[in-house]
Amino acid sequence: MQINVIYSAPPVLFYSLMLIVWLISYYFYRSTKPPIPRSLRRFCMVLRGAVLTLILWLLFRPVIRITQYHREKPRLAVLIDGSASMTVSEEEHPRSFQITRFLGSLVFQKIQEKTSIELFSFSDQIYPISSNDSLSFHGSMTNLTQALDQVVGQEGRLPLRGILLLSDGAHNEGALPENRCDAWPVPIYAVGIGDSQEKPDVVLTQVKANEITYVDQSMPVRVSLRGPGFGDREVQLYLSKGNQRLQRKQIRIPKNGLETSVTLYWTPEVPGNERFKVWVEPLAGELTGKNNAREFYVRIHKQKKKVLILSGRPDPDLGFIKRVFQQDRNTELLVRTQQPGGQFYEGNLRISDIEKTDVAVLLYFPNSHTSKVSWQMLMDVFQYHPKPLLIIAGKSVDIAAVKKLPQTLPVHAFGNPDINWVLPRLTAHGMQHPVPLIDDASQSQSAWAQLPPISTSWPDASIMPGAKVLVEGIVETSAQHACPILVSRSFQNQKIMMILANQLYRWHMLMWQEDDPRNLLEQVILRSIRWLSTNESIRPVRLKLEERIYPAGIQAPVHAEVYDETLLPVDDANVQLTVTGPDTLNVSLKPEGSGQYQGRLSGLMPGEYQIVAEATLKGRFLGRDTTAFVITDFQPEFLQTQARPEVLERISKQSGGLFFTPDSMGALDDAIHFPMETLVALREIKPWQDFRFLIFIVFLLSLEWLIRRRKGMM
Repeated sequence: MQINVIYSAPPVLFYSLMLIVWLISYYFYRSTKPPIPRSLRRFCMVLRGAVLTLILWLLFRPVIRITQYHREKPRLAVLIDGSASMTVSEEEHPRSFQITRFLGSLVFQKIQEKTSIELFSFSDQIYPISSNDSLSFHGSMTNLTQALDQVVGQEGRLPLRGILLLSDGAHNEGALPENRCDAWPVPIYAVGIGDSQEKPDVVLTQVKANEITYVDQSMPVRVSLRGPGFGDREVQLYLSKGNQRLQRKQIRIPKNGLETSVTLYWTPEVPGNERFKVWVEPLAGELTGKNNAREFYVRIHKQKKKVLILSGRPDPDLGFIKRVFQQDRNTELLVRTQQPGGQFYEGNLRISDIEKTDVAVLLYFPNSHTSKVSWQMLMDVFQYHPKPLLIIAGKSVDIAAVKKLPQTLPVHAFGNPDINWVLPRLTAHGMQHPVPLIDDASQSQSAWAQLPPISTSWPDASIMPGAKVLVEGIVETSAQHACPILVSRSFQNQKIMMILANQLYRWHMLMWQEDDPRNLLEQVILRSIRWLSTNESIRPVRLKLEERIYPAGIQAPVHAEVYDETLLPVDDANVQLTVTGPDTLNVSLKPEGSGQYQGRLSGLMPGEYQIVAEATLKGRFLGRDTTAFVITDFQPEFLQTQARPEVLERISKQSGGLFFTPDSMGALDDAIHFPMETLVALREIKPWQDFRFLIFIVFLLSLEWLIRRRKGMM
């Protein structure tokens, strides 16, 4: 320990003044009146000198600097592989047995005696643990690079001197660790656990199926599998839904561990969200059965959307729109074209035709030739069976009749019909709507701005509150005037879209002449039908999962959006998740701004779960949303079950450490040897800021005053 005193002025000046202070004290007490004993006179002189010296010392603002040195054990990080591949059994014991045995061994105790150990468990994430924690080996993936990056970058009271890595080396996520060794400036002592020889095992390496399919349409499920150790053996491959086996196919496992692919087919009969499973029964002598099955979700829709087109007359626009829908295999089209007398060329319009329709398209319909019987029949069906509507309103449309529709139109006042040529422009609402977008907002805005003019008959149309103008037209004669071209409204599960334009076919031809590669108008028509036919209610709380099926051990991200009654995003809500299933879990989501919230679910057992998200704001309930997901036994760790000791050996060599096997772990005690750390602790004391010195000075002065008074020297 070293002690130094630092003054705010030269120390020579202090010592010179201190000498003067003591001379003054001697002068005052060389003789006294009345005389007092010599010993008492000397005591008072020392008392006066000490007080004045202490005051003088404090005036020089001294700083007492104390430097202490002590030695501590060097810091060593121990990384333990907690992934599911450590549960693979080899020679009657799982790989994790080697880790637990080493942690309880005499070798590890000796390492603990000479190093300061920090324990971590890692898989796809890394967690600090204590020696009292029970080890868990359920991680779905192994990310060696991330684990080493985080340990090296972690600050501590002592510098990190080395890393002891216990793993099978089966890295399967993130950057390759062999390419990152320059970022780890400490030696890594790796212990490779597990056999690098592939054991007999049947592995479903991949299952591919469309996320969306249709009723009465064959659904292909492509399965890839391999079976090292079972070459040329026949197995049964199953496709099932719940407890129902849908398909079975006998396949032969290729030799030499090669991969084979096979396709199963199944035809859905009813729409819905279904969970499927592809699996092979475990074979005798197989390493593990956890990679014999894969699960997936499929959304099954009706085979085709039924679209009814009611056209006010034969028109080139009708031919254009019919061609767009006929090219879409997911659309079943019914067309009724009105004659001048009010009948239809294709035959009578029946009530059943309207009731079975998913989306109705009114093309310049109704008009002055429309029979009252046909229109009233349409009105009656729409009254009790509301249908999404796409209304293309030209000059010939009977606006008074259209306004009597049971559905609330997005336009409430049309004004007088007047043909105007306008330049289309994407609005702010359009840049957030799926119908007019191409790829992203900036590209869409540029694409719409390059389109030729289009004619509209309703330049003075007024928009209903709650409706959104997706595309507006700029009148060529007046750049200040904008009129609606494409308008949408969604209210209480009723959707209507209006195109206030004429001669769409001509506009499409002009776009084609401009070499438009996107066929923008065709996309707008098709996307309008898809948007109209999608039944998506407006919810104040919207819960989202990235997947419907997660492997065991993974952290599943959860996202939520929260809106108020006016559908404005809420940033400061309290969003709580309740997860129920084989396990229960309560999670609070963190706000991310703009009404977005996120969190993670982890540590759940395999099984089916339901999530309920509830949002409150200052004690006021905003809303809730629910969804479901599945935690499956399958884990990516079991796609490759053999150990990868060569990966650990390269890491150790490039970092300046050593590589060990379970049989040579006894040499770790001699290999891991670092010098003791010398820590320097610096402490500063500023007496002039300590009130206790003031109390001491007052005490000494009071003592001197008391002696002088009692001896009559006042």
